[in-house]
Amino acid sequence: FRALAVTAARPGPATLAVDPVGELARYDATRLVTQCVLTGRAILVRQVTDQELVGIARNPEAAALLVEAGLHSYLAVPLTARGEVIGVLGLQRTSNPTPFDHDDVLLAAELAARAAVCIDNAR
Repeated sequence: FRALAVTAARPGPATLAVDPVGELARYDATRLVTQCVLTGRAILVRQVTDQELVGIARNPEAAALLVEAGLHSYLAVPLTARGEVIGVLGLQRTSNPTPFDHDDVLLAAELAARAAVCIDNAR
């Protein structure tokens, strides 16, 4: 996949931890985003542990940035168009103390479905 966009309500260390926009993103088997792509299902981590942080971050430097940012909850939702996963919407919660929940998964899935159709149509 190629990283297409990064945005944050409050730019900070977490925005520096993501894959650089425009560059190819490489996901090994240990990353949670890989599981999302392979299964085509959302991955919800209500409370991020050190072990899960390794599966979220692209490398140790990014993990340190995510800790600095206060990452505590994570959500990855597949962008699926015509039955094919064409990307992933990754959401990280840092300053808002409420962890992602099932309602957030439903909302993110709806946004991801709409974005996937738009991306597919643009391709």
